Amino acid sequence: STLCGACYEVCPVKIDIPQVLVHLRGRVVDESRPGAGERAAMRALAWTFGDERRYERAQKLGRAGGRALARDGLISRLPGLGAWTDTRDLPAVPRQTFREWWCSR
Repeated sequence: STLCGACYEVCPVKIDIPQVLVHLRGRVVDESRPGAGERAAMRALAWTFGDERRYERAQKLGRAGGRALARDGLISRLPGLGAWTDTRDLPAVPRQTFREWWCSR
């Protein structure tokens, strides 16, 4: 849901669906605080994505490690981030970044 409100506008009994969804999302957040591993991973990602060179190096390392973790084009489990990956699948890291592809053309 994008919470745009279109569902509320067309609901024949005027249920405020966006408000209900916001409430339910809040409950999920309150009931499932991230663990130390997830917090550390997010801080590391923020640091990595904050610099172009670090990001490019991480892409190269990700390609090498991602191949070992990918099954059928998806990475379903990440070591140390089980709770995060229980509800999320990541696409496998492509063999070539868009920039590399563009430069080769």
